[in-house]
Amino acid sequence: MKKILIKFSDFSQPFLFILCLLLTLVIGSIRYLTGTEWEFSLFYLFPICIATWFITRWAGVVLSITSALSWFVADMFLINRFSHYLVPCINELLRSIVFLAATFTLSELKNLIFRQEKLALTDTLTGIANRRAFFKYAEIELMRAQRFERPFTIAYMDIDNFKSINDKCGHNIGDVLLRSIGGTLKRAIRNVDIVARIGGDEFVLFLPETDEKVACAIIRRIDKKLNDFVHMHEWPISFSFGVVTFSNIPKNIDDIINKADQLLLEAKKMGKAKIRHKIITDVIGIEKNHK
Repeated sequence: MKKILIKFSDFSQPFLFILCLLLTLVIGSIRYLTGTEWEFSLFYLFPICIATWFITRWAGVVLSITSALSWFVADMFLINRFSHYLVPCINELLRSIVFLAATFTLSELKNLIFRQEKLALTDTLTGIANRRAFFKYAEIELMRAQRFERPFTIAYMDIDNFKSINDKCGHNIGDVLLRSIGGTLKRAIRNVDIVARIGGDEFVLFLPETDEKVACAIIRRIDKKLNDFVHMHEWPISFSFGVVTFSNIPKNIDDIINKADQLLLEAKKMGKAKIRHKIITDVIGIEKNHK
């Protein structure tokens, strides 16, 4: 079933809509060919549900009405077989109500599932991705990098002296700071990049198709924006980065995180407010220190 759902999601919405429309016409034709004794109207729910889930609610509404109409047209050709001419009219009215009820119920279920999934992948404090979301999206980007053999960069960031903010100003100010940093990071990256909060004051960025030169420019720009923000508020904090650019693509995301985390620890040991950058090539790792 999961493979079937994935297959349907690969199709374009116009193609799916046309396919569902054709299915409704086929079912209506079967109604005409088999006569009034056989009931196949439940099969209409198949194209209706596909349209509702994979396209939009209104596509499901259109399919619901089309389904009822196709069955009604078939019954009109068979009108002499009914005890009264109003029978097919009432039947199709009730059938339309059932189809529309199924459409709106499925649509609400879909929205509920998507909302719950989004909440499960979002850090409630900062509004950016959480640890779970990061690993999910990073795994996808890692597979893409392995397939196309494109470099990428990961940056692990930590707030220096963050505890002093909580101790001196209170946790409310600490939360304001974290939210502001999350927003600053989100605005500073590209649409293809991933930013997540994976710990108390730890953030991580995944920069797909990003070599050393581009990575340096992005991280320096982020570091400047963050420092400008905290200086404006006169907060006694700074930022340390562990940055790794991979041209030799690793096999799993844990290796990536561990390398970036190790560089972050080294940056903090060097006196904090440092950017420790390492480039992993096919043979060696070239290390650079900034600031």
